[in-house]
Amino acid sequence: MSESVENYPAGEMHASLQELRRKVGTADRRLIDLLTADLEALEARARNAEEECDRLRAGQESEACFRSIFEEAGIGIVLTDRDWRVVRSNPAFRRMLGYSAEELRGMRIADFTHPADIDENSALFAEAVAGKKNGYRMEKRYLTKAGEIVLVCLTATVIRDDAGKMQYLIGMQEDITAQKQAEEALRESEERYRMTFTESRAIMLVVDPETGAIVDANPAACSFYGYPYDRITEMTVGDLNMLPAEEVPREMQRAQRGEREQFVFHHRLANGENRAVEVFSAPVAVGGRTLLYSIVHDITRQKTLEAELRRTGERFKRIFNESPVGIQYFNTAGRLLHTNRACLAILGVPRRNGMHGYNIFKDPFIPELLKNRLRRGEGGHTTVTIDLGLAREQGLYATTKSGTRSAEIYTSPVIDRETDAITGFLVQILDVTDRTVMEAIRQRAFDQIERNMEQFAILGDHIRHPLQVIQAHADLLENEETAERFREQVRRVNRYITELDAGWVESRKIREFLQRNELL
Repeated sequence: MSESVENYPAGEMHASLQELRRKVGTADRRLIDLLTADLEALEARARNAEEECDRLRAGQESEACFRSIFEEAGIGIVLTDRDWRVVRSNPAFRRMLGYSAEELRGMRIADFTHPADIDENSALFAEAVAGKKNGYRMEKRYLTKAGEIVLVCLTATVIRDDAGKMQYLIGMQEDITAQKQAEEALRESEERYRMTFTESRAIMLVVDPETGAIVDANPAACSFYGYPYDRITEMTVGDLNMLPAEEVPREMQRAQRGEREQFVFHHRLANGENRAVEVFSAPVAVGGRTLLYSIVHDITRQKTLEAELRRTGERFKRIFNESPVGIQYFNTAGRLLHTNRACLAILGVPRRNGMHGYNIFKDPFIPELLKNRLRRGEGGHTTVTIDLGLAREQGLYATTKSGTRSAEIYTSPVIDRETDAITGFLVQILDVTDRTVMEAIRQRAFDQIERNMEQFAILGDHIRHPLQVIQAHADLLENEETAERFREQVRRVNRYITELDAGWVESRKIREFLQRNELL
């Protein structure tokens, strides 16, 4: 009977009793009512039993879930008792500190807490034990088994019994050592940047490329532009840049997109002065927005010097090309790099490409002594005779002339001022052919003068001796009138000789003057 009742579904049994109650008499209904009450009580106990089973099953699942979280969590979890001793620890916590589960069990948290953090942590734990806190959060340092420091973010939660007494404390530790190191490195980097930005003598600006507003400026920028910090950070780049207003945003956009980093502008200072500047701009991310970091170099003096250098270069170019003296520039191997028109004219070369391949060290008309001085980086001077026909035959250069030319050659090394290294040779060629001819003529004239002077001296002596004889014979004549006529002729000839002697003396003085002044 009990087996059939137990196996009969309670709901169906209850319905059958209700149906039977309607069909039987009053006495039987009381019996059925008693049976119905017993059945309802049985149903209630069955429901309670089922709920208890559900609670047990839920508890088992919760415990399994907690155990899985505890064991497999990526953060360190430790369970401590009221004495702050380790009851249980998970693998992540043990890896963090380098201890085994057996080594940690029973250790006090203070045993591996950094001494500088023990007091704060102990005070918070004491408040939790006393019921003043249900948990706390703090950053603290642990000491690993190897003595290294691990920085963690601790979140502690109190587990109490029904009476409110603390049973355990669950501590969850997230290792933030790397994070803190990164934050410290970032802080140091920002501090270095700030110091560099503030103390640098370079002019620096931080600009919003969307609006052109000057977000930041270092003291060097304030000093250069002549504005205080509060004033310059209220300005835009357009207030400084002398470009047309519509071009400034376009140039900033190019810098923001990385299409260009270097710009040359003209900026206006607070005193109205116009300065040429070279700006290096690059995009930087600051606070979630992209700004332009610009370094400004004042190149006004550089531009002035460049303009002066261009003018000087143009002047030297004109001097080089228009000089009546031939000028050549060679590299250290002796290869011709540049030559002017005068040099081409001296050598009879119509165009510059006619000198292509010319090497001074291969020129047979240049003395070896001068070549060796060039190789040693020494200057020199000599006069050479150039056979243009032979130069053409040997292929030295494409001359269209023949015959010989006399030239004075002046050589000097070109020295790099910074390294003192020889970078080339400068050669100047002066055509002295006509002067050489004139010197030969002059020398022949000088030689003739010398011969004439000697002949004049000899002639005077030759005339004086006969006159002395004539004078003696005149003195012997009895006819005084005749004798006087002879004497007068002798005196006249002596005057000619005296004038001839004076002319000889004067010629000698003229010759000595010309020699002293290198005119002969």
